[in-house]
Amino acid sequence: MNKRLGWRKLVNNVMLTLTGVCTLVTISVLFVILGILIYQGGKSLSWNFFTQLPKPVGEIGGGMANAIVGTLQIVGIASLIGLPIGFLAGVYLAEFDDKKFGMIVRYVADALRFEQLGNREFPPGRADHRDFPRGHPPQCTLNLPSYVSLCESNCNDMTSAQGVHPSPGYGSIIETL
Repeated sequence: MNKRLGWRKLVNNVMLTLTGVCTLVTISVLFVILGILIYQGGKSLSWNFFTQLPKPVGEIGGGMANAIVGTLQIVGIASLIGLPIGFLAGVYLAEFDDKKFGMIVRYVADALRFEQLGNREFPPGRADHRDFPRGHPPQCTLNLPSYVSLCESNCNDMTSAQGVHPSPGYGSIIETL
């Protein structure tokens, strides 16, 4: 048994060393690529790059103004939709977690979180992402589980830090807020 244990430790150390070397080689290649991108791409960055509209294909120059504005619009509208819903759902879960509707709210939030981690491809025969209006509803559902869990944990932490023991259904969290 002692000889077998020594062999297993040797193989373990060799494999750990091999894994570390492979990780180091992979990360170093990625840093070389990142360095090249920063070096060559840094020359193109200017104030005009962020403020001008894109030029037609084949012309030199142009910018990313419409992409930046579009991203800010999508994030802003998704936050306007998702933050109030997530806040209210988080407060509800912190207050009425043991109720049947509370379990349904938690299930929906967990299902949305699982959908983010799972396969994002649409099944055959189902509508694809082009049917959604400009991406705002999908973006809001991506952030919603995070908002719900963050608000719920903050409400629970806040009530426990102030010595308030939430009693379900009596608005202790609402009073604390």
